[in-house]
Amino acid sequence: MTRKTLRVMAVVFAAAIGLSACTTGNSGAGKSDFPKKGKQITMIIPFAPGGLTDVSARVLTPALGKELGTTIEVVNQAGASSQVGVTALSQAKADGYTFGYTLLPTTPNAYLDPKRKAAFKRESFKGFANYFSTPIVAVVKADSSLKSVPDLVTKAKANPGKVAVGTGALGGPADMGRVLLEKNAGIGFANVQFDGGGPTAVALLGGHVEVAFSSVPEIQQYVKSGQMRVLGVMTKEPVSLLPDAKTFASQGFDLEMASIGILSVPAATPDAIVTRLSEATKTAMQDPAVVAKAAELGFLLDYLTPQEVDAAWTKSDEQVAQILKGSGA
Repeated sequence: MTRKTLRVMAVVFAAAIGLSACTTGNSGAGKSDFPKKGKQITMIIPFAPGGLTDVSARVLTPALGKELGTTIEVVNQAGASSQVGVTALSQAKADGYTFGYTLLPTTPNAYLDPKRKAAFKRESFKGFANYFSTPIVAVVKADSSLKSVPDLVTKAKANPGKVAVGTGALGGPADMGRVLLEKNAGIGFANVQFDGGGPTAVALLGGHVEVAFSSVPEIQQYVKSGQMRVLGVMTKEPVSLLPDAKTFASQGFDLEMASIGILSVPAATPDAIVTRLSEATKTAMQDPAVVAKAAELGFLLDYLTPQEVDAAWTKSDEQVAQILKGSGA
């Protein structure tokens, strides 16, 4: 073997060692260096305190912080039907220390509706996990003459634009559920929007609207207490949280709508950090305290991997685009 050959082999061997060390260091950094000990993480909630997203976040963050070995501060940045908070998330430093909700279909509605003039788009985010999902329901006061979804449609057809229906944020899942029914049944409601499901429920109980579209957690207590009655759940299959409620599908309206709690970081966040956050979220969601509180509050824990989140987001984009098409929403 010549000296030249030996030198070549030595260079190749040294390069291989260097590459191996570099690769190991990079993969290790993603797992062991994030988050740095004592460095706080911020979770942006793009809605006011007290609603489903806010409450659900405060259920998760203690367990997630424990899993990550740090503290997580929940920060509410409400406004413009979540657009203010989601914009702040899209513009945050892409280092994993800021994440937040990009709810489906709320976030797609913001960037797919040109009138909203959103400063972000689908490509602005990496969704690292889905935390919860909860179907949209149509409810009335217990003493209402409306007993079913067909009853509601019949009344709306006889009184075009006069049946007062309450929903939450513009372009949110409850609002989109209302638009879906209008388009499918060829009707129009007198839509009254409120700042979330809580105020919508209060308005319904106070007689200010005749029907409310909301998520299960925001009306469950009133249904259990006998103050409200469910006209229909926007799913194909019955929901365990409301076992006596009929689905829209079983009443002749094959419509589905749910609030899906995607957790996202800015798009430039390194993949190793995205993986770390996703795996930590999965573990935190299995914490007995999180499981028990979710069951008590009425939202369904529904973990999705980043790849599954991407597929769900694509489906939501398609659904929202179809709803917005010609709806005037």
